[in-house]
Amino acid sequence: MKRIRVKTLVVLGGLVAACLGAFIACDMVHFFETVKVTDPNAPGQQQPIPNPNVPAAVASIRSAYASITAVTSPKNDFSNIYSVNPDWIASAPAYEVGALLSAYENNGLQTLNFMRGLAGLDPVTIDPSKQEEAQAGAVMLAIVGYDNMDHNFSQVIASGNYWDATGGEVLNTDLSDLGRDSTMASNLYYSSENTVDLGDSVKGYMYDSDAENIEVLGHRRWCLNPPMSVTAFGRAVDDNDASYMTMLANDDNGLGAMPASGFVAWPSPENNGYFPAWVFAANQAWSVSLPTSGYDKMNVEGVVVTLTDVTTTSSLVEEFSVAAAGGFSYLPAIAGNSFFNIDIVVYGMDFCIIFRPSTSISLALGKKYSVLIKGLQLTGGGGMRQTSNTKSSFLV
Repeated sequence: MKRIRVKTLVVLGGLVAACLGAFIACDMVHFFETVKVTDPNAPGQQQPIPNPNVPAAVASIRSAYASITAVTSPKNDFSNIYSVNPDWIASAPAYEVGALLSAYENNGLQTLNFMRGLAGLDPVTIDPSKQEEAQAGAVMLAIVGYDNMDHNFSQVIASGNYWDATGGEVLNTDLSDLGRDSTMASNLYYSSENTVDLGDSVKGYMYDSDAENIEVLGHRRWCLNPPMSVTAFGRAVDDNDASYMTMLANDDNGLGAMPASGFVAWPSPENNGYFPAWVFAANQAWSVSLPTSGYDKMNVEGVVVTLTDVTTTSSLVEEFSVAAAGGFSYLPAIAGNSFFNIDIVVYGMDFCIIFRPSTSISLALGKKYSVLIKGLQLTGGGGMRQTSNTKSSFLV
């Protein structure tokens, strides 16, 4: 059975240093979503007859997605993904973390930039100075194994020794130090099968809706951090053909602007309201990250989130509120599949509203959804922001 595990990067400290741009112009975040764009490259999609009048936004999404799937070699050939093969014989004074082929690493980069583009964010590039570190992190994970998979390897370090997954040889401490530098600043991904690539790991980070990760959506929020400018990837395979991957995520040195909407949402209202279904699941958590330059993350008792199906007529899907949960201190609110939380810890942006309806939504072609968030407070004690007479609506 395939097992996939993603680990959340936790960074404690101050706010993102870079300016996050303009904030929302009213106390409501209001957008309409089309959550499916049929694409011939998307697996399992039934294709209608091509429409020559397809909107430019859809054409742009298709083109960006095609640039990822075009990386077929060595994307699906896992026998030769390195320009330098890893070699981490623990007793040797020297080791080799290996180096990924650029085409293979680009598959992860293109997937990440595709996701960021959907959210209206600037693309990132590979940082060559971090490539060895990222690869060392993946190698370190493969050595210690799934049970010891951690950002700081606390279980391994607590034992006073650096042992490999079989308890055999002592791990080279230079490798462990370099690998730990990587994992402390990265999203981490594990699969029990050696059939996943870097793009798959990015998709896993963006899903982030399993029981272990839904409370903060840390992987997703790091991927969608506006000032992120660079990344690096690593991949290693253990003796059981399980895959371990890293993605440098703790970077906020860029000048990336906020999306035009003034917030970072997933699904996103960018691209004129079109959003492809193959990167979203019917039971996936929705999220809206807000800039604390404009909104008070410590004053959320009045926040109400309303998710509505507006495909033809307005039909309430579900409403989430802090008051209904009993107050902020009682979050997250969980009832069956329904989930609601407001997280204020730094995962890139440090103010994120997270919600998932109790019943799976339809991702049928042409579906439209409205998300309305009320009760947001201004920073600096400015009170509740007044409702604007105009709302950004994307009806397709």
